[in-house]
Amino acid sequence: MVRDDSREELLQQFSEFLDNNQKANIECAKDDTFSLYTELAGLKNEVQRESRQLHKVIEEFHAVFATLENSNKLLTRQLEDARKRESEIADNAAKPLLISVLDFQDRFVEAMRHKPVKKTLFGSNKHQKQWIEAQQDGMSMLLSRLEAISAQHGVKTLDCVGKPFDVKYMLAVDVEHDDNYEEGIVLAQVRPGFLLHGQSLRLAEVIVNRREQDSGVTCEQ
Repeated sequence: MVRDDSREELLQQFSEFLDNNQKANIECAKDDTFSLYTELAGLKNEVQRESRQLHKVIEEFHAVFATLENSNKLLTRQLEDARKRESEIADNAAKPLLISVLDFQDRFVEAMRHKPVKKTLFGSNKHQKQWIEAQQDGMSMLLSRLEAISAQHGVKTLDCVGKPFDVKYMLAVDVEHDDNYEEGIVLAQVRPGFLLHGQSLRLAEVIVNRREQDSGVTCEQ
């Protein structure tokens, strides 16, 4: 009987131990769950705070980048304007010299075109002919050199024959009548015109087509 009572008592104690241990585990689990929730909540708040700060930093970066971009565009425009002004100043300074070079070229071309070959009673002297040819070769080389120098400085010959008369680039020195061409078309060029970086450097002297009626083109007499 005593043994049964002892066994019952041990079972009772073990049962109580299990109950108490289960309650302790539950309480511990509750504490762990609450602690985890608290940590997660804190982490969430920290992430939100960091996200707000990061968003603010990104907005500030965009603002700074936009400012730099606008400043760069402004600086680029200013540099382009400065280069354009410098180019215009340089062109204006070079114009008189370039025009003198072009006039010199005209005289060279005219001299080469009308260079006579003198003849003796028995025909041309061989040595004289060789001398004249050598002179013409030298003039041709010099003319080519002058043309190359002009081209290096942005000078281009104006192509105007067969095109409509343009007062910005041409000067009409005479008129002719040709039914094969429309009114105001340039028929011939008396003196070549030139451009400097796309702008008129010297007007081309031209002959303009005029129909039976007055074309309205003013010619320099």
